[in-house]
Amino acid sequence: MTIGITIKPLGCILLIGLTACAKVVSPSPVPAAPVAVTETEPEPIAQAPKIVKTASELEAESYTLGDHWWVEKRSIDDNKSTASRDRWINKLSSKRESKPKSVGLAPKNVVELANNLRSAPGHESYYWVNETYGDQQSPNVVVLVPQYHRATGLPVLWSSMGQEVASVQKNLKYLVEDLVLSQGLQCLGIEGSSAARMRRSAGLDRAVNWAQRLHDLFQRILYEAAVEDSRLVPAAQTILEGLEPYFARYVEWQDGVGAAVASLGSESTAFHRFGIEDKELVARAEQLHGKLRELKEKQMVSQKADRGERAIRDMWLAEFPDFRDGFLFPMEESFGELRRASISLRRDGATDEARLVSDFLGQVRVLMDQVVSAKEVERYHTYYRDEFGKRIGKTKAKAKESNQKKLKRRIAKLEKQYKRVVMKSRERVAASKVLEVLKKPDTRSCGVVMGAGHEQGLVKALLKQSKDLGIVVVRPYNH
Repeated sequence: MTIGITIKPLGCILLIGLTACAKVVSPSPVPAAPVAVTETEPEPIAQAPKIVKTASELEAESYTLGDHWWVEKRSIDDNKSTASRDRWINKLSSKRESKPKSVGLAPKNVVELANNLRSAPGHESYYWVNETYGDQQSPNVVVLVPQYHRATGLPVLWSSMGQEVASVQKNLKYLVEDLVLSQGLQCLGIEGSSAARMRRSAGLDRAVNWAQRLHDLFQRILYEAAVEDSRLVPAAQTILEGLEPYFARYVEWQDGVGAAVASLGSESTAFHRFGIEDKELVARAEQLHGKLRELKEKQMVSQKADRGERAIRDMWLAEFPDFRDGFLFPMEESFGELRRASISLRRDGATDEARLVSDFLGQVRVLMDQVVSAKEVERYHTYYRDEFGKRIGKTKAKAKESNQKKLKRRIAKLEKQYKRVVMKSRERVAASKVLEVLKKPDTRSCGVVMGAGHEQGLVKALLKQSKDLGIVVVRPYNH
């Protein structure tokens, strides 16, 4: 009888021919020795020091002053280095939407350069390419840029005429940037100087000095004096906002080429800017100009005013009322407000703050005189309104008529001398200097900027002195 036994092996051990199955018992785990855990104290979180603002700072930050160069914090760059001045010029100058691309291959001749300019975005926007002259295939190229004469002899910056002159200089700035960056222009001759190499513009640097001074004074009024009198900041802000468009126009008026050099920065390092004048000729021209101006001022009250004089008279009488009501009157109101505040500060013992306000008013007066020429503008308005072209009594009329004839003869004689010196002689010297620079190794293109009245004379002078030359006329205005 067989008895069935079921064995559930839990483990097997082989012993010398005997096989047996036994339960494998796992050893009991040895308890691990306890690990001592040291709890570290959390480091205290450093609290940022609480900034406590002064009453002056809180007062300064309570104003909404907009985005102006005089509102920027005191950390604004205000030293006298070349880089700092260029940054200020760029801050004060008009901004273009985009700069031209850097040059690839420089044009081979005047035809290629003219075609490049005509196909560029700036053509018929801020410059207009006109005629070409001379050898069209010559590798030597002169870019002739006529410009409006900035020395009009009249204080017209405030007017539409001043706006037009400034606009031409702004276009000139953009054109020079294009010529250097996209056409590889290597040099540029400038009227008004005889220097072999020019870097700085005296007019632009003077404007920077004024702006830096005004910025410093306004910041001090804002952060030091405003807490003493709530009238100070609004009045100072009104004055600077009123001046801003005229000051911007003044900066544009000064030197379009100099503004372009500042804008180009390191990209203008190899760009050679030089004067095209002769010192003796300039001195003679200034002497003749002074005499002519003196005689013309004597002739101001004239029975027979020419068309140009009448046009200026009409412009003055039409535009001055808006200029007076929109600028001169508000400026005087703000001046009065600051003067009254200064008196109050001094009376209350805040002499430093009162002196600060006086310094600010003094600097603004400089700009009113040097930039806007406010008093001269008013004087000319009175003249054009009350005296221009009017007789003053029958007895005086005959004497005046005789004097006018003599003055006209003297003026005609001086103008003939002036034209000979200022036009032909200066054009001959300018052409000579430009061609001399073109003789330098690796210099194949050069520009020259001169008054619009010199365009044809300068073309003739250049081609008379060199036949191996192509000339293109590019005007920063469209007429």
